[in-house]
Amino acid sequence: MEPSDLREQLLRLYLRLNGFFTSGFIAHSHDPYKNIAEIDTVAVRFPHNSEPERGVEADQSLELSHSYIELAICEAKTEPRFNKALYANIAAIEKLLRWAGMFTEDEVLELAPKVQKILIPEPNPKPKIRRMTPYRGVVIRALPFCMNYPRPRPNQPWLVGSDSAFRFIFSCLSPAFEPRSCGRRYGAAQWAEFEPLIAFFKNWPPQTTPTYKDCEKAMT
Repeated sequence: MEPSDLREQLLRLYLRLNGFFTSGFIAHSHDPYKNIAEIDTVAVRFPHNSEPERGVEADQSLELSHSYIELAICEAKTEPRFNKALYANIAAIEKLLRWAGMFTEDEVLELAPKVQKILIPEPNPKPKIRRMTPYRGVVIRALPFCMNYPRPRPNQPWLVGSDSAFRFIFSCLSPAFEPRSCGRRYGAAQWAEFEPLIAFFKNWPPQTTPTYKDCEKAMT
């Protein structure tokens, strides 16, 4: 598996375990040989998401809402920034919002510049989640996923780093933390495209949490 593919798979697994539905997205162009922009993952989470039998709450570092739908625009990168092809092109953001199907055309045109603001890199970033105030029951957030950083540095924007991501995924999947209400010893193949990653986390010794380097070495 290529490192870029591994990062994207980890992102989608992390989001799935946090209650999100995920998909990629391509903003199409009139040019038959090009596209305007690509987004690694677009994710949606509904406010009443619950799976208590698992015995694991959602990752607190995400500060997820229990009152609103979450629409997350996500990138799995080596640096916590979005593709310029997306944030510099308001038409690409409009295409994404139309595809999400949550907003009327007038709302798409109103929201697109506001979404653009949370995607454009800040000159003096702070490790604070970039998200919009709720709009018609939906919170739109930017979610950079950077496994080569354990956590955001003081001069970096907010990101999901490898420390919190791997600790959370491991706590969800390792048989060592299996609650009585939810078995974890079934085969990894039942996770379809995530099978190699699931096998990695299930088979890792319980004494220590694996790191991104451990995972990269095993998977690439």
